[in-house]
Amino acid sequence: MQNLTLPPTWNAINHDQTLPGRHVLLGVARVLAATQSPVQHILLGEVPGYGLGLFLDGNVQLLEVDEAHYHERLALLPTLLHPAPRRVLIVGGGDGLAAREVLRDQRVEHVTMVEYDAAVVELCRQHLARLHQGSLNNSRLHIDIADARLFLQQPNRFDVAIIDLVDCYAAEDVELYREVLSLLPARLAPGGLISTHGDISTAPWRPGLQLLRLLRKTCAWATLEQLGLMSYSAVWGFILAGFDGAPPAAERLAEQAAALATPPQTWLPTMYPAAWQPTPALQQALAQLPQLESLPPAGETAWVQR
Repeated sequence: MQNLTLPPTWNAINHDQTLPGRHVLLGVARVLAATQSPVQHILLGEVPGYGLGLFLDGNVQLLEVDEAHYHERLALLPTLLHPAPRRVLIVGGGDGLAAREVLRDQRVEHVTMVEYDAAVVELCRQHLARLHQGSLNNSRLHIDIADARLFLQQPNRFDVAIIDLVDCYAAEDVELYREVLSLLPARLAPGGLISTHGDISTAPWRPGLQLLRLLRKTCAWATLEQLGLMSYSAVWGFILAGFDGAPPAAERLAEQAAALATPPQTWLPTMYPAAWQPTPALQQALAQLPQLESLPPAGETAWVQR
């Protein structure tokens, strides 16, 4: 087979470590910024047909074409579901898009975003203004550049916690989630909600389903909504969970959504709670997952089968 010669502006993305033989190539027509921070390589650019994009170590973090589908579910939905979301925590989310969604709810008084890489925040502040819409400069947002595990040892209390960390493809990623989740109960106010995400389409590992199973072990309840996303060429899961009580009543969604200056664009209040009901195929996949305890050592991808 003849080798394909790629223009130098194309970004080669192995965005799915569970299938190392599959690569997705995206043509970055214009590079807005590219730098190597102490943490990772950061690239922001424009992708024809997909709009603005953020890539970390060559992996897709967001594409403008459907980022609203992702962020309205990850951040806006749990905020609206909470009866009084005065204080919200975002772990990760340095691009400011989760903050953008949380700040749409005027009941929110204070948002704390804990981001590990300051360079991501600064570059996105400069080059993704069209998407974050000024959220990174909002007076209700406080940005803390820190390791989330250290931050969560401080005596803070939040009503909603949005966990927007790296995709859970490797053993060290699972351990990161375990540590963060173990610290969250002391940081959430009674009735607090947790929102996170993950790939649920790629067998055998299905990182999002592993997180759902982990949350169901550690929380009082956990639900999942599934959605296909062009950005990741995968079916994605959006997980809502809580350490006490029961899943929130979805009836309040319509009232709270109607109070927004602009209604949700990618979901309808009437979709819930039905959207949280797992399909038979998803239930079967959940039952067939490899056990977390059999993960390979840190540094090896979790999809490897022994």
